[in-house]
Amino acid sequence: MIPIKVAFRTVGFLREDRVFISHRKEKHIFYKFKGLGVSTSVLMKLHRLGCHKIVLLLERKDGTTKRYEATPEDFLDKGTPYTNNENDTQKILSFKQMNQDYLTHWV
Repeated sequence: MIPIKVAFRTVGFLREDRVFISHRKEKHIFYKFKGLGVSTSVLMKLHRLGCHKIVLLLERKDGTTKRYEATPEDFLDKGTPYTNNENDTQKILSFKQMNQDYLTHWV
């Protein structure tokens, strides 16, 4: 697995099968956009590394985990751009634009 980092912080891992896995908590939800974001710099790196799927594992407060899937192109082409106070541009994809299910086992 290849660790993917932003500003020296690991944000997820790219598996050998070119699937990017990242764990998120409910505090990472962009309620304004009803979705989750991925840094534009991460998306570009994933694209260069041949990633074909992004899997975001949302760990909920009730102890369940929900799995959201999309492609890097989905985020780049359909995502809403957002820049936070740290000048990190992200692309936010709504939950409706991602495949989703509840996990009963780990990826």
